[in-house]
Amino acid sequence: MTTDKGLRDGHFVDVENWFTYAEDEVEQLARGIGNIQKPSFFKSTASKSFDIGRIDADEQRRLPIAQAVPLILKPELRSTDFTDKEHLSDRLEAKLIELSVATGRGNLAPINYIRASSAANGLSPRGFYTISGDTISVEISLIRDENEIAHIKVVGTRDDIIDKIVAEITRSAAKKP
Repeated sequence: MTTDKGLRDGHFVDVENWFTYAEDEVEQLARGIGNIQKPSFFKSTASKSFDIGRIDADEQRRLPIAQAVPLILKPELRSTDFTDKEHLSDRLEAKLIELSVATGRGNLAPINYIRASSAANGLSPRGFYTISGDTISVEISLIRDENEIAHIKVVGTRDDIIDKIVAEITRSAAKKP
């Protein structure tokens, strides 16, 4: 944690300050993805706040803070006949869900996937593919607010195409603000 916001005198974890800070942060984070959340911290008028801990500057620096990661929306992949006989959309979605889960304490997921067709700042992978034997060629546009942010081309086999697509989406999305 590289900030002392929410702390009393810069190092005391005061319950009221901490909860009030959390209220404000949740509201800001929700606004960043186009949602509205307004948590409320209620307390008795007779209650007094109290400290539940103390943290010094060195300890704050050692606490990891989550970094912003790209928000990826539900993919739409079709063959040139507007079908998805290879089920690439479903397979890609399953891989994106898997990738958006943190694998352990301190290990951040490289993306945040939500099963939605639109969200503020979300990137929607949309594209077409062609098949020639066992080779699949895919062209995908990463769309944000109906604007193309990136265009990627991937060629692979039925077995490795999804991993290649995910690698390119992750790489391209990480470059986009």
